[in-house]
Formats: sequence, C-alpha cells, structure tokens
Amino acid sequence: MSVKVVMRSEFVCIQPQADLYHAAVLQSVVTAPFYALTESAGKVLVAELVPDTSRGVAYGLYSASIGVMALATSLIAGMLWTRVSPAAPFAFGVAMAFLAFVALHFVPELKMASNA
Repeated sequence: MSVKVVMRSEFVCIQPQADLYHAAVLQSVVTAPFYALTESAGKVLVAELVPDTSRGVAYGLYSASIGVMALATSLIAGMLWTRVSPAAPFAFGVAMAFLAFVALHFVPELKMASNA
C-alpha cells in the first residue's frame, strides 16, 4: 500500500495510489448491502413491537442503545488488542455471536401485528 503526499501552501493532500483506492471502493461495495439489510431490519422490528403513539421515543432509545453498545465494544476490542493479542477481538466477536445465536433459540416466537 503506497500513499503519495502532496504539500502545498494551503493544505496537505494525501493521494492514495490505485491499490488503496480500489480497496476502499471494494470495502464500500461489500459493506453497503450489509448495512442496508441490518439497519432496516432493526428499525422494522422496532416499528412492529411498539405502538404508533410512542414509536419516535422507541426509535431514539434503539439508536441510543446501538451507539452505547458500539462504544463499549470498541473499548473492549481495543483493550483485548493491546493487552492480549491482535487476534483476541476477533475471537471475542465470534464468541459473542455464538452466544447471541444460542440465546435467540430461547426467545419465544413473536406474533407480529401484521400477521395476526
């Protein structure tokens, strides 16, 4: 990965070479469908479970909880990376995903309002 730094009197511009540019484009193409599917699914679940009168508050609490958990997981991942090993955050992520998978099998099936 090579980067070219261009210095001018007004600003410093970092111009990525072709390999870095293509990697960034590939990452965007791969992650965009993931976020499109996961973000919409969570918001649809909130819409289905909460009455119309308190839906705005529910969306706010949902988004706030996502933000707080993202901060917490980033801190945990950083501590695992520096104190254990660079592979530890990934192993932790796999373990948490497995625990969530197991826990979802114990959640009773929800009857959605639209299916009733």
